[in-house]
Amino acid sequence: MQRVDTRQMGQPRLGKLQSIYIILIAIVALYQEQQQTNAASIVTSNTPASEIQAIREEQPKGAFKVRSDTRCNGHFHLVGWGISSVSDCQQHCQADERCASFSLEQANDRGCFLFDDKAPCKPELGWISGHRDTRCGIAQENSAATLSCPFGTVISNIVFASYGSPSGDCYAFEEGSCHNPDTKEIIEDLCLGETECTLSATGLVFGDPCPVVSKNLRVQAECTVGSSFNEDVYFNAWSSRHWESANKESQTRTQEWKTFLDSLPSYPAGKYSGRGIIVVAGGRYLEPAVVMIKMLRQSGCTLRIQVWHVGKEEMTEAHRKLISPYDVETRDFKEFVNPEMLKPIQANVGMRLFQLKPLALLHSDLEDILLLDSDNCPVKDPTYLFNSKEYHETGTIFWPDYWKTSTENPIWNIIEHLPKSEWEQESGQLLLHKETAWSAINLCVHFNSDFYMKLLNGDKDTFRFAWVAAGVPFKMIQTWPTPIGTLKELHSSEKGFCGHTMLQHGLEGEPLFVHHNQLKHAVLKVGDNFKFRKLTNSLEQFRAVPVPGLTVQSGVVLPCIDVQGPGNPMVEDDQCTVEEADLLDFERRYFEAQLSIPKDAFTEQERLTPSLLGRDDFKDQRRHRELMEAQKPLVQFLQRDTNTTCTAQEFEVVKPTILNDRVCKPLTKCGKDEIESLPATSTSDRKCEKTN
Repeated sequence: MQRVDTRQMGQPRLGKLQSIYIILIAIVALYQEQQQTNAASIVTSNTPASEIQAIREEQPKGAFKVRSDTRCNGHFHLVGWGISSVSDCQQHCQADERCASFSLEQANDRGCFLFDDKAPCKPELGWISGHRDTRCGIAQENSAATLSCPFGTVISNIVFASYGSPSGDCYAFEEGSCHNPDTKEIIEDLCLGETECTLSATGLVFGDPCPVVSKNLRVQAECTVGSSFNEDVYFNAWSSRHWESANKESQTRTQEWKTFLDSLPSYPAGKYSGRGIIVVAGGRYLEPAVVMIKMLRQSGCTLRIQVWHVGKEEMTEAHRKLISPYDVETRDFKEFVNPEMLKPIQANVGMRLFQLKPLALLHSDLEDILLLDSDNCPVKDPTYLFNSKEYHETGTIFWPDYWKTSTENPIWNIIEHLPKSEWEQESGQLLLHKETAWSAINLCVHFNSDFYMKLLNGDKDTFRFAWVAAGVPFKMIQTWPTPIGTLKELHSSEKGFCGHTMLQHGLEGEPLFVHHNQLKHAVLKVGDNFKFRKLTNSLEQFRAVPVPGLTVQSGVVLPCIDVQGPGNPMVEDDQCTVEEADLLDFERRYFEAQLSIPKDAFTEQERLTPSLLGRDDFKDQRRHRELMEAQKPLVQFLQRDTNTTCTAQEFEVVKPTILNDRVCKPLTKCGKDEIESLPATSTSDRKCEKTN
C-alpha cells in the first residue's frame, strides 16, 4: 500500500491486517506491473473501440467529470490525430490507469491528450477536459485500484465496498450475488486516515467468496479535511528541507531566546508617548506609501504618521516635498541602529530586510502604534481601533492570513508550545501598545534572523510566535481576509477568479484595509481592479490556493489567488460565491491618489536601484506607469463628486460610484395645512403630515 508523507498528514494508522497486507502486495506487484505494461503497449491511436472497451474492463477506472472550457497542460501522451469525440477520448483515458485527465480541443482534430495526476489543469476557452474522480475505484480480479484524495484531505469513510460480482458506475455501485461481507472492514482498516490507498483485488486480500465466478472490486470513498489542508504547501516544500536540522538545534535555540528575554532591560517608562501610524518605505517604495497616506488623510485621519527609511538616498529633498502636504514625519534607520542590524536576511524569497518593521516599532517614540504596509490602503479612518475594548484588554490586535502553520514545523518545539491548527498572522497591519508588548517586540527583532526565516514565511509570523513565546496576549481578528480581484474571462481566454488583494476587516467584520499586495505593477481598466470578491460558506472547509496568473494589457503577469474547497476543483463544482465587492468608489480614490504623483517624482536611477524591501522589476513598473497615464483622463472624468452635488434643497437618491453620477431629487415642501413630521437628511426626503 502507498503511504502518505507523514510530515503533512500525521502518523500512519496501523491496522490489524496491515502487516499481512504489506507481504501480500509484494506477491502481486510483479504481476500487476506486467499487466500495466501490456495494457500500455496494447492501446494505440489505431486501436478499435471494441478492443479499447475490452482492455478498459481489465483496468481500474473511476467516475469522470467532463468540463467544457478547461485544458490540462504539462507532460502528455497523444493518443492520436483525428479524435474529436469526448466519449472516445474518455475511453482511452479509462483504459490507461496512468491517466487522470484528458483534453481535446473543440472544432479541431489535434487529437486526444492524456495526462497523469501531476498535470495542472486550468480554465481555457475552446477546450474540453475530463477528470477522473479518484475517490472511486474499480479493479478486475488480480488487478489493482487506487483511491486518493486531494492534497490536504484524507480518506474518512468507505461509502461502498464489495469484492465479488458488484456492478455499476461510481456513485451507483450495487452488490452482486457474489459478495464478501468483510470487504468494507478490510478496506477501512487499510485506508482510513490515508491520503492514498492502493488495493489489490485478489483472494489473498479479500478471500474467495465464489470460487467459480470471475470477480471484481468496486469501492467508493469519502475525503475530509486533514491537518495540512490550510497549510501553505509551497512554503512548506521549501521550509521542510530545514526542519530536521532545526529540530537538532531546538534546545539550543530555546535556551537562546529565553536568555535573551531574561537579559532584556525593563520598559523605559515615560520615554514613549502618543498614538500614530508607522510605514516602512523609502526610495521607489515611497510611491505606494504616498497613495496610502493621502487616502488616510482624506478619510479624516489626523494621527501622527511616520515613514521609516534606510539612508538619505531613500528620502531625498524631492521625496520630502512629495509627502509634505500630509504632515508626515520621517525617520532614518541608520540614525537608530548599527549597520549590523541592517544586513539582509536570507529567506525563501531571497535576501530581504525583514527586520525593518519590528525595528521601527522598537525605536519609534510612539507608544500606541498602528503599523501599515505601504501597499495597504484604508477604507475608512482606522483611529477608532485604539479605543476598542479588545485593544485595551490585550494591548495587541493581529489580523489573520490565508494559511495555517504546519503542526510539524519545529518552531512549535523551539517556543515550547503545543502545536495548534490556527491561522497565521498577516502583518500588513497590526496594532500594539508598546509597554504591554515590550518583551514581545524585542523578541520579534531577535526572531528576524537567518535561522528563523527557514521556518517562518517572512517577518509576518515572527510577530505571532514572539508574542506566544513571550506570553504576551493578543486579539486575532476573527474574520478571514476576503480575496478581492477580477474574473479572468473578462480580460483573457482563460476562466476563473483572480484574487490579487486581501480585504482585511475590523473587529465587527466591517471592511477596513485593502491590502493590494499583488497589485503592484499590474493594472486593469479603472473599475475592474477591485471589482469582485470571493466568499466562502465555511471557513474551515476552504483554502486559498495560488493559481496561474493573469497577463494584463501592459504585458505584466498579475499573480492570482483563488479560494477552493476540499475536493478536486476539476471534478466538483465551485461552492464559493463571487459577487460585486462594493469597492468602486474606493478604486476611484485609489487611482486618483496614484495619478496625483508627478511623473518626475522619482528619477530613473531611483526606479532602477534594487530594493531589499521586496521583489521588483523596473520594466514592469514602467509599463504599469504608462498604462496608468493612459487612463488618467478616465479617472479624472470619473471624479463624480466634482460633477454633481446635491443642493441644500435636494437629497441624494443614488450614491455616486466610479461608473455612475450621483442622482439628486428636490426635497418635498410641506403645504400650508401640513407640518414636518420627519426632517430631511442628505439621503432622505422630509415627511409631512396634515394638521388637524
